[in-house]
Formats: sequence, structure tokens, C-alpha cells
Amino acid sequence: MAYGLRRAGREGDGYNTSGFSEMAIADAYATDIYNGDCCELSSGNLIISTGVPQGDDSADATVGFLVGARWVDSNGTPTWGQYYDGNSGNTECFGFIVTDPNVLIKVQGNASWAQDQIGAQNQLVAGSGNTTTGNSGWYVANSSSADATGGVFIRGVIKDGVNENSSTPDLLVSFAPLASIWNS
Repeated sequence: MAYGLRRAGREGDGYNTSGFSEMAIADAYATDIYNGDCCELSSGNLIISTGVPQGDDSADATVGFLVGARWVDSNGTPTWGQYYDGNSGNTECFGFIVTDPNVLIKVQGNASWAQDQIGAQNQLVAGSGNTTTGNSGWYVANSSSADATGGVFIRGVIKDGVNENSSTPDLLVSFAPLASIWNS
């Protein structure tokens, strides 16, 4: 079962703080955003990515991925969650988004691992989130050939003695191209 995007580390020098940015979600936004979902901005508010996420300034420019949220529910109760539980009665809504352009990401692939996938640019694909776990269903389409418009570069496979032989391995990826527009 896919689990969306997970922060796995950081490239380059500097401290690895596992930091994130808090970004507004429009009041009454009624769509769930799961932990690990790619997000973009619409009228200055965070929404789940509606198309194939890109790391450039295209219409579906990804600003990062959700790692939690807070909002005031329709009963006036402040709520924190692993995912944003979309409801038209929600107010004061914010998502916690990993926005580091140098982030290394753990995400499930949809096909067996092959060494020649390293360096390939592939698509991120939206899958259904899970309200029980709060996890996203996003995955990498590593079953298809490289795609120059794909949202991520495959950097490797998470090696744990079993995973690399799985039909749906956990991959290590980075956003592509490395965007300089995050948080703009």
C-alpha cells in the first residue's frame, strides 16, 4: 500500500532540521489533504496538487508535501492532525509542508527496482489517501520509461535486505528540476 512522500534526508551541507513551513489552507476547503500528498498554491492558499506535480513554474508547480495540519473544526474545536480532514465548516486552517528544495524523499514505486533507474526522471502519481492512517496514496511510476516532464529524479532504492526485491519498492527521490520557486 502506498504511503505518499516521506522526508528521508537532505542533500548538501547545513543542518538537517527536518523543518517545514506552515501555509494557509482556505477556510471551508472541503478536500482532504493526506500526509505525503503533493501540494500547490491556489490564490495564495494550499491545495492538493490537481495535476502531475512539477518542480518548475508550470500550472501544477509543487510547493512541497504535507506532513500535518491544524484547523478549527465546525464545532469551534482547535484540531491537529496527521492529515487535513477537509470540511466546509473548518476555519483557521494551516498545513505543515516540507518545502526544502534539497530534500531527499522516500516514496513507493509501482514496479520492481532496476539499477538503471538511477537518474531517471519519472512521474509522481496521485493515489487514494487513507482516513484510518492519514497517509497519502502518491507513488512514483517507475514502471514506465523515463519522462523528461516527470516530477522527481530517482536517486536509488531504500536497501533493507528485502525492499529492493519488492514489486513495489521504497525509492529515494528528489524533486525535479530542483525548484527555486518554492514558497513564492
